[in-house]
Amino acid sequence: MRKLLGVVAHPGRSIRSALRKSGILPQKNVKSALKKKPESFVKVLGDVLGKLGGVSINSRFRADIAIYFDGDVTQKYQLEVWFLILAQLEKKHSFIFIVRSAATFHYIAKTTGFPVVLATTIADVMQVYELNEFKCILYVNHAARNFQSLIHRDALHIHINHGESDKLSTITNQAKAYDYVFVVGPAAYDRYKNNLIRQDMSRFVVIGRPQLEHVVTAAQVEFETVSEDGSVVEAETREDSITVLYAPTWEGTHSSMNYSSVDWLGPNLVERLLQDERIRLIYRPHPRTGVREPAVLSADNHIKSIIKANPRAAYVPKGDIVGLYAQTDIAIFDNSTAAIDFLMTEKPMLLVDTFSRILGRVDEPAIKSAAMLLTTANVEKVADIVHDQLRNDPFKQMRDSVKTYYLGDFDYLQSGSTKAFVAAIEKAMTERDEYIQAR
Repeated sequence: MRKLLGVVAHPGRSIRSALRKSGILPQKNVKSALKKKPESFVKVLGDVLGKLGGVSINSRFRADIAIYFDGDVTQKYQLEVWFLILAQLEKKHSFIFIVRSAATFHYIAKTTGFPVVLATTIADVMQVYELNEFKCILYVNHAARNFQSLIHRDALHIHINHGESDKLSTITNQAKAYDYVFVVGPAAYDRYKNNLIRQDMSRFVVIGRPQLEHVVTAAQVEFETVSEDGSVVEAETREDSITVLYAPTWEGTHSSMNYSSVDWLGPNLVERLLQDERIRLIYRPHPRTGVREPAVLSADNHIKSIIKANPRAAYVPKGDIVGLYAQTDIAIFDNSTAAIDFLMTEKPMLLVDTFSRILGRVDEPAIKSAAMLLTTANVEKVADIVHDQLRNDPFKQMRDSVKTYYLGDFDYLQSGSTKAFVAAIEKAMTERDEYIQAR
C-alpha cells in the first residue's frame, strides 16, 4: 500500500461507504473499527478514497481558501455555526477544510458537501500548504496547534471565531498572531482596543454576525414527561403560560474562563422557576457543559433530573440555539455568545452575574446594563422577576442601545452581514495577491 500523509473526502463520498465498497474490511466491522481507532484508518482511507474518486494530499487542490480546524468532534459546533455562511461563500470562491482529527474529518465528510483534508501531523499541514496556493486561511478558534498552521507565509491568516461574548477569550493576546481578526461590532473592536497593549487596530475588521441571517427554526419544543407507569403526561395548557429559556455556558478550558452558573445557581434557579405553574422551561446548556469540572457535570445532571420529572420543562441538548429564540418569551443567560445573539430578538432577558469573574479587564461589559442580573441574593424570586420583566420590560431602552453596539449597524434582513463577510474575505485575497506579485 502506498504511503499517504493524509486523505481528502469529496462530496458524496462517505468514509464508511468507501470502506464497504473497497472490500478491504468486512462490512460488519467498519462501524466498530472506526469508533475504536479512527486514527489507524488514515492510510487505508486514503487508498480507498483514491480508488473511489478521492484525492490524496499529494495532489493539488483548486481552492482559494483553506479553513483550518484543530479540534476534536466534540467541538464541531465551532464549525457548524459557519456551514450555512460558507455555503454562500462557496458560490463565489472555492475552499477546503483542513482538519487535524480523524473523527472530525469523518464527521465533515459524512454530513456536509464540503471537501475536507485530514492532516494529522505538522508535516502533513506543511505539505498541504506547500503544494497549493491558498490565498487566505481561516480559523474559528484559538487552538494551540493553530500555531503550526501560522508557519505558512504565502497566505493571509484570518481569525473568524465561532461566537463572541465578553469572556476573556475575546480579548486574548492570541489575536495578534493573525493578519486579520473579524469581529461582530463596535463592542468587540473597543474590547480589543481597550484591553490589549501594543495592539494594531487595523487588524480588526467589523463584519457583523452573519449567523443571525441563516437561522434554522428549531422544531416546536414539546412539554411532556413520562410517568412511572410509562404513560405520557403533557403540560397543562394555560392562556397565561410563558416560555423561559435557560441557556448557561460551560466552565471553559481553565478556571479564569469559567462563567458557568450551572453548578452554583442552576438547580435552585430551575426549581424556583418550575414552582410557578405559569412557566414552561427550556433547558439548553452549552454542548461542552461538565467536560472539565465534576461539580458542573453533577449539577447539570441534577437539572436534567428535575426537568425529566416535570411536564412543563424540556431539555434540548443540541441544535442551533438561535433557532429556539422564536418560541421563547424571555431568556436567562450567563456571560456568553448566546446572550449577545438574543439582542436581535428585542425580547427581555436576564443575565446570571458571573461578570465578577472577569479578571484584568479595564472596562465594564456594556451588556450588563441591558438586563437585570441574577445572583444568589435574588434567585429565590426569579419567577416574580420573570413576570415583572415581561410586564414592564424596564431594560428595553438599554437593550436597544447596546444592540447596535454589539451587533453592528448591518441590514440583517438583507444579508448585510454575510455580504460584509464575503467582501472582507475578497479584499484580503486581493491584498494577498498584490503582496505575492510585488515579491
